[in-house]
Amino acid sequence: MENHVLMPFLECAVPLHVLWIKKLGYLPPISDSIEELIESLGDTLLADARKKENAAAEIFNKLALTIAIMSFASDGIRVFGNHWQNKL
Repeated sequence: MENHVLMPFLECAVPLHVLWIKKLGYLPPISDSIEELIESLGDTLLADARKKENAAAEIFNKLALTIAIMSFASDGIRVFGNHWQNKL
C-alpha cells in the first residue's frame, strides 16, 4: 500500500477530519454502513476510482473520517501501514 495513491490522500484527509473532531469536542459516531460500503465498493476505491468517481469519493471520505474517529482510541489505529493516534 505504501506506493498506492490512496496513502498521500489519507495523510491529508485524516488530519483534517481530526481537526474537525477536535473543534466539535466529542467523537461523532462511526457510520454503521462503512463496513458494508468498503466491502461492496472497496475495489472502486483502490482500482476503479476514475470509472466511478462519486462512489470512490463517498468511500474515501467515510474511510478517512472513520480512521480519524478511531485514531482517538487509547492506542490509536494502524491502517495500511500508517499509525494515527490523537487525543481530545
